Amino acid sequence: TTVFPTDATPARLAALFSSARGQIDISPDRRRVLLTDVQRSRGLEIRLADGQALTMFHNLHDVSHLPTLPPELADAAWHFKLYSLVYAPAAAE
Repeated sequence: TTVFPTDATPARLAALFSSARGQIDISPDRRRVLLTDVQRSRGLEIRLADGQALTMFHNLHDVSHLPTLPPELADAAWHFKLYSLVYAPAAAE
């Protein structure tokens, strides 16, 4: 069963594809999944019932503090590859 993308998925999200890597993690309640698009440095949380994208993650970082950064890139931010997203186990009480 295809849960994502569906006909209702916006085109900017529907192109999610990785020929080399990617990862999917199913939530403990089995209602949502986290998936990664390594090539575009992003991840999504998808509701399985209807394929709705709930959250988008961008692996974007401020790199201005790096000592080896050339001065012309001092205001730069870079996308780093996002290899996985996982649901953390609930904390023990």
